[in-house]
Amino acid sequence: MTSAQISQIRSTFKKIDAAFPKPVAQAIANLDTLATAGNSLPIPSSEKLYDAAADAVLSGGDMLEDSNVIRIITAQILGGNTGGSLSYGLSQAGARRIAAALTEHADAVLAILKDKTDTAGEILASSHEVIGDLDLSESERILGLGPDAAMAWAAAKVSAQTVRECSQAWFSLADLTGFTSSSLAPSLRIADLDLATFEKVGRAAAPWDIVRAGGTIDLATRTTAKERSTGYSAALQERQDHNDGAFLREYRRTHSING
Repeated sequence: MTSAQISQIRSTFKKIDAAFPKPVAQAIANLDTLATAGNSLPIPSSEKLYDAAADAVLSGGDMLEDSNVIRIITAQILGGNTGGSLSYGLSQAGARRIAAALTEHADAVLAILKDKTDTAGEILASSHEVIGDLDLSESERILGLGPDAAMAWAAAKVSAQTVRECSQAWFSLADLTGFTSSSLAPSLRIADLDLATFEKVGRAAAPWDIVRAGGTIDLATRTTAKERSTGYSAALQERQDHNDGAFLREYRRTHSING
């Protein structure tokens, strides 16, 4: 999964026009360098190997210490029969280095995602003030409200996509680095919602639906992700305790039980 997660994060940064912290950017550049190296190594045939060994023997040397023999054997080991082993191995080595850089600088990467997400959320909130409670798919009704609504609608669509992209990258970053649990509900990734609002919009709500429901787009950090998870669990437990208490009180009342 490492390559897929890295690919998702890289794709998001490109789409939102954001730059990685320098150590992460260097690790990504190193991956491209490794990919080029993996594709450029010629894989000598067995005939080449035996010819080199013969040359070493006939020249009075030791074929086990001959530099040309060693070079050919090394190329064959690294590249396998087709060279694919080297390309794959180097790409995996590069991916591990990117994963390590992302893990070390997870908070810095997350801060960039948060800045883009929260800015997009502010645009969604401003657009909502103009468009009102219409769904973004209701283009004809929105465009009928006039040029200001049309501009707000266009901005909201772009911003909603930005939030979605950053949310996906957040999940990949959490899954890859373990900076927090990746199982946090998508809606809670992008907004701090009370229980009633969360249940109204659902666990994987669209950014626009969260804003329409009165929520504020606010990408979770390492700290707030845990707070939202525990807060949600606590709210569920509190409601359950309240319901259990109400049931017990009603049971006692209807059965004339005191105490």
